[in-house]
Amino acid sequence: MRYSGISVGYQTAAILLSSFTPVLATALVVWSHGALWPIVIFAIVTTVIAMVAVSFARDRRSFGLDQIGRVYAPDPEPQPAR
Repeated sequence: MRYSGISVGYQTAAILLSSFTPVLATALVVWSHGALWPIVIFAIVTTVIAMVAVSFARDRRSFGLDQIGRVYAPDPEPQPAR
């Protein structure tokens, strides 16, 4: 299940975002009259965005699959004593 969820997100992003990259790169080259610096800036910006996103991700490699959903959940309310 974990791998399927990761794969669906990865493939959806690849379809929606990566499919437009060649068109965007071509448009940037045409806009800059053949210069490649806009593509370099685009690559740097997207890399910085990815680095920031990864830095905010939680490290969960030490958790078992059964713990991931419960680790950050609030403790249940205590039951009244009988």
